[in-house]
Amino acid sequence: VIFSRDRRVLEANHALEVLTGYTRDELRGKDLAGLLAMPGGGEVLVAEILAGGEGRGTFEARLKRHDGSERDVEVSASAGTGENEPLIAFVRDIGERKRAEGALKASEARHRRIVETTLTGLLEVDGGGVVTFANRTVAEMLGTVPEKLVGRSILEFVDDKSRPVVRLRLGHRGPEARSPFEVRFAHGLGGGGWALVHGAPVFDDGGAFHGFLVSLIDITDRRRQEEELRVKEAAIAASSAAIVITDLGGTITFANDAFLGLWGCTSEEELLGTSVFDCWRERRRAEEVTAAILNEGRWVGEMVARRRDGTTFEANVLANRVADESGRPICLLASFVDVTGPKTVARALRREKERLETASRAGKVAMWDWDFVTGEVEWSGYEDPGLAVKPGSKPVSREELNRRIHPDDLGPMLRALQDHLEKGQPYDQEFRVLREDGAYVWCRDVGAATMDENGRPCRMSGAATDVTDLKAAEAALVAAKERLEEAQAIAGLGSWERDLVAGTQTRSAEVFRILEADAGAIGDAPADFFAHVHPEDRSRVADAWAESMASGLSRELEHRIVTPAGRVKWVRARWKAELDAEGRPVRAAGTIQDVTEHMLAREAQSLARAKEAAEAANRAKSAFLASMSHEIRTPMNAILGFCQLLLGDASLTLRQREQLGAIHRSGEHLLGLIDDVLEMSKIEAGRVAVSPSDVDLHGLVWDLESMFRLRAREKGLSLEVEHAGDLPRHVVTDEKKLRQILINLTGNAV
Repeated sequence: VIFSRDRRVLEANHALEVLTGYTRDELRGKDLAGLLAMPGGGEVLVAEILAGGEGRGTFEARLKRHDGSERDVEVSASAGTGENEPLIAFVRDIGERKRAEGALKASEARHRRIVETTLTGLLEVDGGGVVTFANRTVAEMLGTVPEKLVGRSILEFVDDKSRPVVRLRLGHRGPEARSPFEVRFAHGLGGGGWALVHGAPVFDDGGAFHGFLVSLIDITDRRRQEEELRVKEAAIAASSAAIVITDLGGTITFANDAFLGLWGCTSEEELLGTSVFDCWRERRRAEEVTAAILNEGRWVGEMVARRRDGTTFEANVLANRVADESGRPICLLASFVDVTGPKTVARALRREKERLETASRAGKVAMWDWDFVTGEVEWSGYEDPGLAVKPGSKPVSREELNRRIHPDDLGPMLRALQDHLEKGQPYDQEFRVLREDGAYVWCRDVGAATMDENGRPCRMSGAATDVTDLKAAEAALVAAKERLEEAQAIAGLGSWERDLVAGTQTRSAEVFRILEADAGAIGDAPADFFAHVHPEDRSRVADAWAESMASGLSRELEHRIVTPAGRVKWVRARWKAELDAEGRPVRAAGTIQDVTEHMLAREAQSLARAKEAAEAANRAKSAFLASMSHEIRTPMNAILGFCQLLLGDASLTLRQREQLGAIHRSGEHLLGLIDDVLEMSKIEAGRVAVSPSDVDLHGLVWDLESMFRLRAREKGLSLEVEHAGDLPRHVVTDEKKLRQILINLTGNAV
């Protein structure tokens, strides 16, 4: 950019046009203070350039673009040697550099935060093992602060058994120094915990050794878990219950002594590597149970087992799918109990009942059993402390339970119960139950009746689940949906979503209000909506839809729709398609907004501007004709004047007089036409004027009578002039305009 010393732009190249968004003509004459955002604006700019040493200066500023945005730029400017010579500046976009510098600073801060907040302890030690840096994590491991670790030997932090290993590693400089090892903290530091240590030697660019970067991961919990696992393994091995562990395919990897004894084996080697299916009498049943364990995670039941010698026995089985911390299945574990004797069976049933009740309490499920003979209901499992009926309490009557059900829910519940008992329809009801504090909780009740030998119901069992939280969530969801629909109605914005695979579509209520159609009147296919698009816009909308389905890009389009009543409206449609891995559209979602008023306002503004332009042009034409009256009449008066002079020449022949008479009559006629045009132009231009004079009103009227008598007679009309008694003979008026008015009125009548 070249600019004057008063900061006015004299010339700019195309690159500055691109950078600012202004054209070169728009830039010329512009004050640099309006382009550069910097303290002091353009005045400081000129001062910086002139004071920059030999008339030069380089500095950073913010460039204001034509669209209102700003960019970081570097300005390199210089001034000429003359006092009035212009200045020249080179403006370079440094936005990328600024962003890179910001990213670098953010990265440095992020790495500092990582070092300080990482769960891994970090130490820097010199070649002698003295700590030069410690982060907060390693200090917390040792129960101190980082400042108290710096300057101390790393050997002080480990117990006596770990020091030789650490001392040996401090002497390594090669790859062996990087292998991990475990150490235990010294007594009194970190509670005697354990850490997994990784060490890496640090060298400078010249290859000189500077020390080690050491990372420590607290494995105290892992070591304790390993110890606990060893204890549990010993307990499992010594357990009186038969326990077996297999891989996911059913191959035995562990069996305790009780299992070996129950199956008649003398050593674990007899079973390791064999299939657990061989321990069952029916192999197909064993495969089904194993599949159930893998799918459901747990299986409890009875089995008929087969010993190594071929004999069989009945056993209760509790099998579980075991997963690691990430939830990935790693093995199957099963325990077996010989239930041949009734006493063992009773204990197993009692234990299973306890497990079931524990699960029901965790899931807020209360189980019930209704004896139709006694009319009493027994409860077990989940217990709500606010309910009068509690599991394990004395059985209550069905009538007492019904009294605690909300009156609005009791009728539907009893009808559903009757339909189940009489017609066999499923019983699954939701109702409210009264708590002792007067509040109601929502309950889902599911049950089934048991029939006697005559086909009559004798008892009914089921489960009641506390669904109060679920009901609250459903109510919140309904309220949120209503608020969304209200907001859409206020904004005139409808939303929709289409499953392109299933061919189904959901629309908000505002979509149908915009289309002025009932919900059932529009199908789910895109063609059903295109039928409401204005015929002139239909191909454009269809092309945009097809392009979006192919690319997955979002689209925005303004087009017209036609309501079922035939009303044309403008809408703004936005949508985006979702593609699968193979690039096929599987889902689309979007919005439609009523912008009719906006578009009509835009059209009204365009029409107003066109009307103003036309009126301005008409006024200019009228003003031009009115101002040219003298110039137009002057040559015409000259023609008529010379024609009259020639007619006064006695030497003219008859033919010459006839020709001059024709010229004079034509000129008079043309002058009358010019006078009419000029008079109309004056009216349009607002310059019409009245020229009053003394007028013989009677004579004017008789002239008009003689003028129109012949025309009236030709049309079979009579023209009569009657004078009022008080009509004056002479009046003061504009004779020409009065004559024209009377001619117009009489001419219209004839």
